[in-house]
Amino acid sequence: MKKHVLLIDDDNKIHFFIKHAIELLKDVVDFDITFDYCDTLHVALQKLKTKKYDLVLLDYFINQDTSENFLIDIKNKYPNIQINIITSIRDYAILKKLLNFGASRIIYKPLSWNGIIQNIRENLTITNNKKEKYYE
Repeated sequence: MKKHVLLIDDDNKIHFFIKHAIELLKDVVDFDITFDYCDTLHVALQKLKTKKYDLVLLDYFINQDTSENFLIDIKNKYPNIQINIITSIRDYAILKKLLNFGASRIIYKPLSWNGIIQNIRENLTITNNKKEKYYE
């Protein structure tokens, strides 16, 4: 079985961190993981049209803007996709709104190895965690 992960983030450091975490995770799970990355929402839309993803890791701030409208649009088009928001904000009202818009989990920056590996593993092995709320 193959699982597909898409990271949408304009920070190359996050890209390399998560790419490395997925490489480590591949050694301990019994399924294949493919990893794609894009740094704009436009490119992300194109990728989502051409490939089925099991998990999307979405930065809250992309190129000086928030990704709220993108989250709403993607959840409307692909309701079963797991979307985790990566953010450094701690505003409870915004976080609650993101979860209500369809985010599966909130992942706080700074990212930790154990936290991101555990998060990705759980998202790829739990078939229906749509209502689950997770804070690192």
